[in-house]
Amino acid sequence: MVLTNPTAPTAKELADQLLAEREVIERYVEQVNALWNRVLAYEEQFGIPSSEVHEAIDDGRLQETLEACKWIIDSERLANAERTWNGS
Repeated sequence: MVLTNPTAPTAKELADQLLAEREVIERYVEQVNALWNRVLAYEEQFGIPSSEVHEAIDDGRLQETLEACKWIIDSERLANAERTWNGS
């Protein structure tokens, strides 16, 4: 007699779930890479590392424009993604 668990997922259901999770991970990685590229582009454009953006605004090296605000938001989102990825 073979005992089976009627609520256990089938092999196909497990495979489908893994494929769906893989797609979510791939989209996440794409989004983080896009953030990384935007942040690097801002740093190159303004010649200031992201870690100094707030200081640069405070001391007048950088104008607080919409573009600077987008840079700050992207930098914070990237930092949050890195912390999440590292389990912090």
